[in-house]
Amino acid sequence: MYDRNLVVEILCQIDDALQTIKRRMANVATADYFTDSAEGAEKLDGICMLFLAVGEALKKVDRMSDGDLLSRYPEVDWRGTIGFRDVI
Repeated sequence: MYDRNLVVEILCQIDDALQTIKRRMANVATADYFTDSAEGAEKLDGICMLFLAVGEALKKVDRMSDGDLLSRYPEVDWRGTIGFRDVI
């Protein structure tokens, strides 16, 4: 059995990271924003780091629960979500 409190804490951290990504993306109209300015490039770096952290955290939750927790939600592409960090 896994530490439920730790898993909840990690899931809250994931939620915080995703909310931060949403806030940082709020004023981005096109992908060119990231390549046309140093400010855009720095914002992209920060967003990518958050996506990496989310992928790592999801992998950790999956390992901690021996694959049980994420498999309860088959409608979510967990493999793709976790694998997105590898793309970055």
